[in-house]
Amino acid sequence: MIVFGTRRFGAVERVPGAVHVATVFVHVMFLPIVPLQSQVVIDGGEHEDRAMVLDSLRWKSVVVAWLRASLVLLALLAFAAAVGLQQRFTEARDLARALSLEEDVAMIVFAAAGAALAVVFAVTYPLTRANADQERALRRISGAG
Repeated sequence: MIVFGTRRFGAVERVPGAVHVATVFVHVMFLPIVPLQSQVVIDGGEHEDRAMVLDSLRWKSVVVAWLRASLVLLALLAFAAAVGLQQRFTEARDLARALSLEEDVAMIVFAAAGAALAVVFAVTYPLTRANADQERALRRISGAG
């Protein structure tokens, strides 16, 4: 089954529990593909968010969405390669040989790469908090406190 549609990705300028900026994308299998519009999203609890459409795309939001999707995809591929080597799958063994690595070393390298990518993904969230000026502006235009 292929899942596609539109959805918000790339939350940036976040004011926890109040408001953030996100971009609506056309997605395929929850991977953001085409940005359509950026929005100021007023957090209203579980599935009760309201949004105001911005005049133009917020490219920071677009780049963050694509970056996070890429990090997740690459981390999953790295972990899959590590598991493939552990299970002795031919394709994973061929990949290790192509990289001139022993299979055990390659398995550790892929697992470590997957873990490092997951950490980088997690670090993107604190880095996208709104600064004081952004917080004031977002609260003012959204009416969120």
